Amino acid sequence: RGLRRINPMPGKLNVLWVISHPELVEPDELDGFDLVFAASEPWAEKMSRISKRPVLPLLQATDPERFHPATTQEPHSGGVLFVGQARTGGVPRQIVTDALAAGVPLEVWGPNWADLIDPAHLKGEYLAYTELPVRYRQASRVLNDHWADMAAEGFISNRVFDVVAAGGRVITDEVAGLTELFGGAVQSYQSVADLERLCSVDGDAAYPDDAALVRIAARVGREHSFTAR
Repeated sequence: RGLRRINPMPGKLNVLWVISHPELVEPDELDGFDLVFAASEPWAEKMSRISKRPVLPLLQATDPERFHPATTQEPHSGGVLFVGQARTGGVPRQIVTDALAAGVPLEVWGPNWADLIDPAHLKGEYLAYTELPVRYRQASRVLNDHWADMAAEGFISNRVFDVVAAGGRVITDEVAGLTELFGGAVQSYQSVADLERLCSVDGDAAYPDDAALVRIAARVGREHSFTAR
């Protein structure tokens, strides 16, 4: 379940997995589903109380056959990477705005950015899915953000799972449960100054060394794969 409401199919076993935009899900939408999952532990608990029926946590996942660190040379030697489109209506992403304000060496891939950022930072509208694991691993940091409602409700983006499984280092806005899931591979920031520090050489100390990142990647690939889900 993303942006559109889904109607259960009569006579079938119906399973609903809410993975984003929880503000759009009304309690009555859960009626008619035999199982309901949510990609957030706190929201699953809250919606269980509200709807008076079990909503079970089932977080986002990754594909470790694609996202793994084994084949990448010179990890973390590149710039700061953001992959994703600008918001609908020409609205920039907050973490991109903050990174530019912090003066970090930012590389942006995605559509709808042409009128929003300096062209020097825009590398292309499309980065092939097959290239993502190597780019995530090579980047000094990979930036990620969430819709405000998703962050508030504990929905962690699948991109975080992918980057960590690839052996990358993530900076994102704050979402409950990040540290428990990803150890030090994911750092959250609170301000432009905080983001500048985390992207600097001094910010390297906030992350585990690369051997530990590889171990974290293996654990995330094992425990948080689609097969595990």
